[in-house]
Amino acid sequence: MVDINHWDTLFQCIQQHDLLGFQQQLTIGIEINHLDLERETTLVINAIDRNWLEGVQVLIDAGTDVNQTACCESAPILSAIQVGNIEILQILLGHGANPNVACLGQPLTEAMRADRFDMAGLLVEAGINVNTLSESGRTSLMAAATGKLAWVRYLISVGADANIVDNDGNSALVMAAYSGHQKIFDYLYALTDGEEQRQYSQSVLPIGLLYQERLRDTLTHRFAAAVAQGNISDLIRMLAEGADINKLNANGENALHVAATRGQLAVVNLLIQAGANLEVCSDSEVSPLYLAVIGNHADIVQALIHAGATLEINDLIEAACFNSIDSAQILVDAGLDVNARNETGATALETARQGKFPEIVELLRRAGAVGRFDIEFDEIPF
Repeated sequence: MVDINHWDTLFQCIQQHDLLGFQQQLTIGIEINHLDLERETTLVINAIDRNWLEGVQVLIDAGTDVNQTACCESAPILSAIQVGNIEILQILLGHGANPNVACLGQPLTEAMRADRFDMAGLLVEAGINVNTLSESGRTSLMAAATGKLAWVRYLISVGADANIVDNDGNSALVMAAYSGHQKIFDYLYALTDGEEQRQYSQSVLPIGLLYQERLRDTLTHRFAAAVAQGNISDLIRMLAEGADINKLNANGENALHVAATRGQLAVVNLLIQAGANLEVCSDSEVSPLYLAVIGNHADIVQALIHAGATLEINDLIEAACFNSIDSAQILVDAGLDVNARNETGATALETARQGKFPEIVELLRRAGAVGRFDIEFDEIPF
C-alpha cells in the first residue's frame, strides 16, 4: 500500500525539480510504477509533463516501466512529444519504449502537429507503424492532409498508405479536398487508387476551396468574432471599413446568423439598421429567424419579424421541437398558419405532442390547431 504522504512528497519534488529530494524519497522504497488514480498519472509521466529530464532519467534508472499508460491513456512517449523534449524521447526509446504503445493519441500525429520532423524520425527509426489508426479510424497521413504538405510527402516517403479509409469511408485525399488544400489534393490524387474516392473528393473539393477563400477574408472573420462578443464599437468601426454584413464566414454563417445564435439583440438591431439581408441562409440552409427560434431568443425573433423576416412553417415546427414557448407564441401572433405542414408532412402540433410538451400543445390548441391535443406517455400514434 502506498504511503500517501510519501507519495505526495514525490510529486512535490517533481513539481519543484528537486533532484536530491527526489532521489532521497525513492530510496525509502515505493512502488515506482504505481498509478495515482486521483492525479490520473504516474511518476514518470508527471516528470515528463513537467519537462524534467533529470527526474525521468532517475526513474528509468530505478526501473520504471517506460510503456505504462495513465488513466487518461497517456503514455510516456506521447507526453515527451507533447512537451517537445527530444532528449526525453530519445531516453525513453533507448530504454525500450514502444512507439506503437496503445494510448489515447498517436505519437506520430502529435509530432506532426508540433512540426517536429526530428521526433518523427526517431519514431520511424524505432519501428512505429505509420499507418496506425486512431479511434475514428484515421491515420497520421489523414491528419497531415488537412494542411501540411511537407508532412504528407514525408509520411508517404516512410510508408504511409494513401488508400486507407477512416470509419466514415474517407481517405486522406477526401480530407485534403474538404480542407481545400489544392496542392495536397493534387499530390494525393495520383497516389489514390479507388475511383470512388477520386470522384467523391473531386465533388467536395469546391467546398474546401471556398472554405479556404473565406478563411483569407480576415475582415469578415473579425467582424463575426466581434458579433459573437457583442462588441458594438468594433462592429461600427468595421462597418466603416467596409465589412460586408451579409457575407458568409468560413463556418458558412454571416453576422446575423451568429448574432441570432448567440442571443445578441443589440447586435441584431445594429445589423438590421445597417441594412442586413434577413433572408440570407447559412451553408446549413437556415435563416437567422430559424436560429433565433431554436435558441428561444424571443426578443430576437420579435425584432426579426418586426423588420420583415419571412415566416416559414419550419420556424414554428422547430419552436415546438425545442419547446421554445415564447418564440412559438410570437410566431403564432405574427400570423403563421398553425395547421400548415412542412416538406415532410409534419405539423407543429404533431411535433409538440411527440416531444410531450403540453404548454406548446395548449398554445397551438388556442391558436386553432387541428388534431389530437392529449399527451400520451407511451408511444404516440399519428
